Amino acid sequence: MRVSRTKRINKGLRIFLYILLTLALTLGVSLGIAWAWQNIENGRFAIFASAPAAQPPPETPAASIAGSAHISPVFAPQLHPSQVVREPRERPDFPYALPQTAMRAQRSSFRGAVFLGDSMVDAISFYLPLDNIYHSEPDKIYIMFGADSLPLDPEALIDTVKLRYPNATIFALSMPPVTRTSAHSNDSIDEYNLALMQLARDKRIHFLDVNSALLDDYGYLPESFAPADGVHLSAEAYYIWFEYLRWHTINQ
Repeated sequence: MRVSRTKRINKGLRIFLYILLTLALTLGVSLGIAWAWQNIENGRFAIFASAPAAQPPPETPAASIAGSAHISPVFAPQLHPSQVVREPRERPDFPYALPQTAMRAQRSSFRGAVFLGDSMVDAISFYLPLDNIYHSEPDKIYIMFGADSLPLDPEALIDTVKLRYPNATIFALSMPPVTRTSAHSNDSIDEYNLALMQLARDKRIHFLDVNSALLDDYGYLPESFAPADGVHLSAEAYYIWFEYLRWHTINQ
């Protein structure tokens, strides 16, 4: 009898503890739901609210290079000067320049030629023997003008040559161009060459537009053609210069 009574007490105690635990859990859940609902109403939680619309990122000075005319130098891309897009330089026409011949002249056709001018005369030694530069009775005379010749009077030089060699064919060569970084101006050189072309026409001699053979796509002498100072030509440039003479000549 005592054992059965003890079992009934233990069973009743377990039922009581179960009921007490269930009430505690129910109360805890209720309090939690009430607390959460209160915070939702106060705006602290947005569990059930729709997500806010995405906001665009803040605009920076270089957010759109194409759509902004004012770009901060801090964010703007840094380009090498050679990468900057430039418009080609306008160059005048030279309608009275000697046209290109159908065939390239042989090197031997310059045996009786004389070259007059400044430092450019020295470069002829790359292509012709030195004894051919100072011929006593030339059949062709090439008068060359460089950037250092700007102060000279070409008319006086042409008159002197015509008087001294009346039977020679005389060519006036245009002044070569200079590089973009040169202290000289290609626009001024163009004006000089235009005047020289008209003078050659008036004096009944031939004008050779060598300048045009040495220009790049933008109307300047390439830097590689005058690496020292932007004026004095390299061996590569002189080769192009001399090839131009071979394609623009008068057969005797």
